Amino acid sequence: MQMSDMLNWAFRVAPGVVLCKDESFLAGWKLTGIDSESIDPVELNVMFERVARGVSQLQEGDALWVTLKRARSVPVVMDGDALMDKSIAVSVIVAENSDMALDEVLFENEIHLVYRGTVDEDPNDLPRRLESFDRQCEAIETVLGSTFELRRLGENMRQTRDGKSFAADELTDLLASMASGRSRQQRITDQDEIYLDVALGADFLQDDLTSYPRIDGREAALLNIEVWPEEHGVDALAALETIECDYRWTVRFVIQSASKTRAKVNALRRKWRQSGSNMLANIVGREARDRDLHADILAQGLDGVSLDLGQGLRFGDLTSTITIFADEDMDAGRRLRQSRAAISQTLMDAGFQTRIEYINAQPTYLGSLPGHMMPLRRSVLVSAYNFATLIPCRSFWQGERFCPCPPPKFAPQSPPLMLARSARGELFQFNLHSGDTGHTIVVGPTGGGKSVLLGALAGNFLKYPDAQVFYFDKYCSSRHLCNAVGGSFIEFGADATQGIAPLGDLREVGLEWGQKWLRQMAKMTSPMISEGALAELDRAAENLIRSRERGGSLETFSDFVLSNENKQVLSRYIGKGDTQGTLNGTRSDIEWKDMTVFEAENLFSNDDTTAILALDYIFRRVERRLTGRPTMIIFDEAASFLRHEIFRQKIDEWLRELRKMNASVVMASQQVEQFTDSVISSSFQNVSTYVFLANAGALGEKSAAAYKTLGLSNSQIEQVANMAPKREYYVVKPAGSRVLDFRFGPRSLYLLSQTDKEISEHIKTLAAEDPNYWLNDLRESKLTISNPVEKLENPDETA
Repeated sequence: MQMSDMLNWAFRVAPGVVLCKDESFLAGWKLTGIDSESIDPVELNVMFERVARGVSQLQEGDALWVTLKRARSVPVVMDGDALMDKSIAVSVIVAENSDMALDEVLFENEIHLVYRGTVDEDPNDLPRRLESFDRQCEAIETVLGSTFELRRLGENMRQTRDGKSFAADELTDLLASMASGRSRQQRITDQDEIYLDVALGADFLQDDLTSYPRIDGREAALLNIEVWPEEHGVDALAALETIECDYRWTVRFVIQSASKTRAKVNALRRKWRQSGSNMLANIVGREARDRDLHADILAQGLDGVSLDLGQGLRFGDLTSTITIFADEDMDAGRRLRQSRAAISQTLMDAGFQTRIEYINAQPTYLGSLPGHMMPLRRSVLVSAYNFATLIPCRSFWQGERFCPCPPPKFAPQSPPLMLARSARGELFQFNLHSGDTGHTIVVGPTGGGKSVLLGALAGNFLKYPDAQVFYFDKYCSSRHLCNAVGGSFIEFGADATQGIAPLGDLREVGLEWGQKWLRQMAKMTSPMISEGALAELDRAAENLIRSRERGGSLETFSDFVLSNENKQVLSRYIGKGDTQGTLNGTRSDIEWKDMTVFEAENLFSNDDTTAILALDYIFRRVERRLTGRPTMIIFDEAASFLRHEIFRQKIDEWLRELRKMNASVVMASQQVEQFTDSVISSSFQNVSTYVFLANAGALGEKSAAAYKTLGLSNSQIEQVANMAPKREYYVVKPAGSRVLDFRFGPRSLYLLSQTDKEISEHIKTLAAEDPNYWLNDLRESKLTISNPVEKLENPDETA
């Protein structure tokens, strides 16, 4: 008999819907599992109970298949040639981070749910039957969607290697993949012309009943769980989802009616009670004194089943099958045996025993394919709750393989921002973006590694083509990195020659902005200034922009005003002093580079008014440079900015608007309360990523309340409290959360960790004497990536 004759699949009758030969229907979903690393067992148990209640609403004969495909994936890193036009320091930082992927095998899990249902409608009325089945599918999404993220499988467009588009169906592709063990894509037009059993089926050959079958030309080992522990925890099979080998794990659950389960339980109870009694006593009619206590225990255990049935919990037949396909090379047999042994040992450690199916290989294979309902020898009657705890549904989030920001904002298939290691030691692909939004909050106490992380974000971000970073620093922590990447470090007030000329750039920043800026200056300096004086400032700005004056300093502008009120206002910013003169430049001392740092400490420590006016102008200039280039804007010690109304409004606006301009705002602070107490906290809904530094005091009442305001659960707060400072970071995104270790290399740390204020002052002196002072330390050690080595040998070409 041909395998196609044994398959139950008939036709694709709607997008994502398959009609089977037995008149049942199939639908599928891609399932995002539970992030169990961040959930304590009590919360996990509640989730599984919710799943059990939902599954218990299904009808007798309905069936679910939950299938996990675990397969190797190659990490994506920046090609060395793409770094040739980058600075030495950026190349070194990116290369050392990419070293994490060398000789590394990354495994990814993909989980799907397939539902099989029947419809009591006229067999000849297909549209009406499909409507009824769609309602059943909506019910599935309702009862399971509160625990899992479900995306219904349907049609989508694919591309051939030569760029031609074609329509494909995700459900039939999944069925074909499960049947053959290979990724398969079927054109929809091809599927509509022939039976799906022919289009999707794979060859199944077995030389004898003591050998592995060959499925689609490859040897395959089929393992079934045959011995189950009497009790198991909610994460009994979690380790199976992290084994480093390729396999597919499928759990089939066929719903049984309560009456059928009750009848089966009563029959088992009678059987075990009878086997527990003494046979001789039964024959002669005397009371039995010696009983089989094990049989009595089994009979008593059935009382719990009756109780569950009375509370509305359904039972069903569960089969758990693991299929391991051999590779197509000379060493395939050995690796197949190793994978089989690793999986069997993992299950044994959890209290389960497996059987390699030889005699029953074919029915086991068919039963693992959605839509096939034949009885299986290894099936076991379990409750819906046990089904929930025994399916592959845990999500060990590994990040996004590519930068999630779509083209044209980022190049197609751009590598992730950074690689890291999870707390379990797995490779993790770290990105700030979720879709086209990359706004981020970094928060944690002093000594947690904040400045090093911010430098790493900036350095790695600069690897992207045409990327730029604007860094609003505090205490000069980024000076060393800025020098090394060839950036521009602006330190207003540090010397008398460094200043800006907001009015000299009126044509750049706009007359309307300039008039608003002047009014703001006047009101902050002289709150009682008259409306007439403000109007004079407007006219003076118009006259300045019409004139041929090229200087544009405040001193020049003062010649265009007559009132004493305005002259007194302007005089404050024309004189000398720590910050006086900062706004009085004849031209702006801003050299824009791919990384431009603005040091704000001196501004804020002396004169808030000057700081606000200077930074307001810089913000405007930054906005004018947002032309669609990939941009990162970093605020270190963001609390210094958030305490001023004008900056709160600007940051609020940027969080809402800048994603359209391909810019991401990264805000860092030492105290989580500085974000939760902010009046713009409502705008944090636009923040896609949170990075929490280790904080031993996170469990304190006030701190814990603040962390909860940012969305952390009790178990997540406990993780933050228990992390290793300067090494571990807790990353939270809509897609998941993980504790990460970026494992910065020695040369990266040299570039990123020179963040103390005293060191920064020393670096300022060194840079004045020799701008390439940092190269000598890097030359002392050999780099493993050829591109940075070449650059170190020829620094003048790229520095």
